[in-house]
Amino acid sequence: AKQIMFYRNGDRFFSGLKLAVSSERYKEFDSLLTELSAKIDLQTGAVRYIFNSETGNEVQDVTELQYGVSYVCSSSNHFQRIEGGYRNNQPQWALTSAKGNPKSELQNWQQNEQVDQQKDFIRAKLVTVVKHGKKPQKKVTMLLNKKTASSLNQVLDHLSSKVTVGKVDKLYTVDMKPVRFVSLIL
Repeated sequence: AKQIMFYRNGDRFFSGLKLAVSSERYKEFDSLLTELSAKIDLQTGAVRYIFNSETGNEVQDVTELQYGVSYVCSSSNHFQRIEGGYRNNQPQWALTSAKGNPKSELQNWQQNEQVDQQKDFIRAKLVTVVKHGKKPQKKVTMLLNKKTASSLNQVLDHLSSKVTVGKVDKLYTVDMKPVRFVSLIL
């Protein structure tokens, strides 16, 4: 399969779509057009034409696609050239990065790795609390995470503030085990 870049006709801000294309996968040219229509949003309709981005020639078969050449998708049979070409259609803010310098790329990668490790992803949990007693039992559903529920007392106070439940002193699991720490809920 050939990795081929596809661009939107006339759109210099679209960064492109890389797609693995082979004649085995796309036996019919229309199946490639259908997949490109699903992946590239053309506001004027579905992908009906593919052009070579350098020459502007229309491609009519999967076997005409070449590795290393980029292509332009269009819903009309009119090819629009872009100043600088489709391959160089990055927005101005993207051109200021330190591309081509392996040392700076390595440093950026190491910094990003450190930031990713420092991030403490906050996972929320939807907890349903049912008041013990005769039916109909009152229920309160609340969203808990490490930021909103720093201690068990804070959770109990929040539950007590709900008018339907009343004062809450203790929590138990469904198995009737006492909840002594917030970490048991989260």
